[in-house]
Amino acid sequence: MGTKNITKSKSVILWHLLEKRNWAILTSVILIVTVFILPLLLEVEINESIIMVGLVEIFIIGFFSTLLDFNYLHETRKFGYYLSKPYSKVQRLNMTLLINILFSGCFIFVLWLLSVAMVKGTTQFFLPFTGVYITILFLIGLSSVLSGNTLIAAIATWYNFAIPLMILGVMYFAVDILSEFAVGFSTSALMDYIVSEYYRMDIIYFEYFYDVMHPMLIFAYLIPLLTGIYLITLWALKRRKNERIGDHLVFRGYQYFVAMIASLIIPFIFTNLMPDGSIVTKLIAFVLLASITYYVAIVILEKSFKIKKQQMVVLAVFLAVFILFVLILGVAVKQHENNIPDREDISAVIITNSSWFYDPVKEKDYQLNDINADMGYLDDVMVLKSEEGINAIRKLHQSIVENPSYYSYVNFNVIYELKNGHKTRRYFHLEPYDSTINFTLDEIANQFQKIEEYRYQRTPLAYNEMYQNKFVNQSM
Repeated sequence: MGTKNITKSKSVILWHLLEKRNWAILTSVILIVTVFILPLLLEVEINESIIMVGLVEIFIIGFFSTLLDFNYLHETRKFGYYLSKPYSKVQRLNMTLLINILFSGCFIFVLWLLSVAMVKGTTQFFLPFTGVYITILFLIGLSSVLSGNTLIAAIATWYNFAIPLMILGVMYFAVDILSEFAVGFSTSALMDYIVSEYYRMDIIYFEYFYDVMHPMLIFAYLIPLLTGIYLITLWALKRRKNERIGDHLVFRGYQYFVAMIASLIIPFIFTNLMPDGSIVTKLIAFVLLASITYYVAIVILEKSFKIKKQQMVVLAVFLAVFILFVLILGVAVKQHENNIPDREDISAVIITNSSWFYDPVKEKDYQLNDINADMGYLDDVMVLKSEEGINAIRKLHQSIVENPSYYSYVNFNVIYELKNGHKTRRYFHLEPYDSTINFTLDEIANQFQKIEEYRYQRTPLAYNEMYQNKFVNQSM
């Protein structure tokens, strides 16, 4: 009995693959022309760029082929026809995904063989590309279940694919508001730190795997990802209201999700285009823009200008939760504003206006002890280890926290290297505020320039004998 079922399944798979013969012919012709004939006519060797063009063509054809295969979910007549067949909705979903993975996989495998044979060293991008491609196929299945027509399913696929990127935008917007609560916190610096250490966009979108070529790492990430997408698809398929076929989106919950994300992204874009404002101004702008964007999104998705009470409740709760979340985090950040490390805990202080200190990866590669040894004097970096130098920075830090108003625009960063191996980072932005100008900063700066360690690094030709000898030797 089991053997008969396996034989039957193989026959069904083969039959569905034969159904895609026209797509196979189209793909074969395009690949033969672009990968073989054109390079031959142009007398160009098959290289990595040509192989990539072939993969992109497979991606595009596979995307539209899979999208059209899920078209039965968006036409009442086709959907009723497939329901009358002995295959369940889940079996039909599984078969569609499997057939399209096999269909495209055959062509990807052919290009891989060609790359191995003719273009050495270019096979490292095949696994990451395949991971992205299969993820898109699974997202097409999910988006087709959530959507009521094929065009919206295509848009929803890329929308769902971009959700991590949109969440990053929401995080940036929240952090941008948070940075107004306390002195010494930079939006760019905090976001770069979050992305580098925690919210790894390079892993989410497979970029990391192009550099770290290890199949097991890709599978360890890809399998849970695809499993999650597939389980959500099954959940949605079993609860899908088929009488809403033809609408933009079948699930109201997904409508609200799309509208809420849009109501955050649009304010984020507009507030970044506008001049910097106060916390109150940003929150008011957020509420107004978010409400308008949410309403417009609901109108488009519902195809009606009427807005229901439930939709208004969702918006109100969403705005309240987001604002409360930002305010709570703002209070927490404010408490750390005066957190200046004690002198006995500090081993060194880096002061710089270089933006590369925003990147923790680059900061780890920067060896403090090599600055003097390698004569690597940088115009925008200074390392202080003396008692006098560290105390001057701590005094400067405290003065800025008390009053960040200055008569000119100045940006600089302070990184405290602690003896326990940790770091405390502060990113200061001085500008003329409405409050009284802090002239104490000038007094501290004047005292700072008299410190021997400062002069040693800033004017090495005058105070550093090692640098003087090196300069003389290079001149000779």
